[in-house]
Amino acid sequence: MREQQNYRAAIYCRLSSEDGADHESMSIGNQRALLTEYVQKQGWEVVDTYIDDGFSGTNFDRPGFQRMIADIEKGRINLVITKDLSRLGRNYIMCGQYTEIYFPERHVRYIALNDGVDTLNQTSSMDITPFKHILNDMYAKDISTKIKSTLHTKARRGEYLGALDPYGYLRHPDDKHKLIINEETAPVVRRMFEMCAAGIGARSIATTLNNEGILSPKEYTRFRKHNPERDGEFERRHFWTRTYVHFMLQNEIYVGSMVQGRQYTPSYRSKKGNLSLKKIG
Repeated sequence: MREQQNYRAAIYCRLSSEDGADHESMSIGNQRALLTEYVQKQGWEVVDTYIDDGFSGTNFDRPGFQRMIADIEKGRINLVITKDLSRLGRNYIMCGQYTEIYFPERHVRYIALNDGVDTLNQTSSMDITPFKHILNDMYAKDISTKIKSTLHTKARRGEYLGALDPYGYLRHPDDKHKLIINEETAPVVRRMFEMCAAGIGARSIATTLNNEGILSPKEYTRFRKHNPERDGEFERRHFWTRTYVHFMLQNEIYVGSMVQGRQYTPSYRSKKGNLSLKKIG
């Protein structure tokens, strides 16, 4: 790649929970300030700043990164700069694909400032770049293993790990991993099981609840967050369905069993969950 004076730079910043104790030094603000100052000192043009805050580096399906790639394809950018290689990503296969193939083929210069990596200058820093990619990938794998181990231990202790409160329950105010009965919605749950025991089908149960104006789980969650003074009159959008009633009637949490770990990701690089044979809790 030949050197040129008029670079149109893309500043790329990324941060995720995997950055751990180094979170402060890796903050988006810190990255942006450092890179902006460097680009300006070189006299280059900053086309845009692309940010992925809260996105893992193990895959590249990130909105900020994909927007940057789209601008590269449009010819708006001929230089990409990150604070270090790990900000680009922690998947050594994909990082190598971009730094060794994609960027050079599109005549895009890539700089990882703190790692001394510059694709324009084939120095000794570039020689060890593949090894740095591997080390960044191994770090992500190690963090993933530790997180899974921690979650597994919490589940074994009976701690609730779900993102949402099951209908009929609430988080304990002093312990977010403990569930307590929601006295407001628990009677609805008990009634559903009583109706089922009486031989009434899931579709009929859903119809009865809808006819009586009882809010579905989604609507109940929305209603709790609703501010009439700000949002005006509350309008229902989701209703009870046969499928959801059937799901609740089969959910073991309503008989006192907390079943967790039913899905797992086959690889720390993958975000797609598969069914697991293990039931924890």
